[in-house]
Amino acid sequence: MAFRAKLADLDDDQAIAEIASGLFLKHIAARYGVAKQSLHERLKKHPAWRAAIEMQAETLVESATSEAMGLDRSATMPDIARARVKVDTAHKWAAARDSANWGQRSTVQVDAAITVHVVRVEPQAPAIDITPQIEEKP
Repeated sequence: MAFRAKLADLDDDQAIAEIASGLFLKHIAARYGVAKQSLHERLKKHPAWRAAIEMQAETLVESATSEAMGLDRSATMPDIARARVKVDTAHKWAAARDSANWGQRSTVQVDAAITVHVVRVEPQAPAIDITPQIEEKP
């Protein structure tokens, strides 16, 4: 049976570097024999945590894309489909963790100008007298 280290033995800087290189938190947690959540709680306090997650996302996308782009003419349809799914999954994974860089971007720009013209209208006397005239019979 292999010796399993404890969380107290964890080198935070090394773990952050491993995450940045594309290693998943669950693999580091398994190596130390600790719960992934415990490891996450500890490492997310590290000053380089955010940068490591961003780098991890980039590394995973780059790795999947490199594999797909490296397929040669002898690649079968299942090989191509598998590579395509890996690239798609890597992008989705990256977008979920680093949406600022990998998420969908929607930009809405509204340019509106409102011009109000105020016209003051003074009541005027009618030009023609339109009041009914009643004639009295003598």
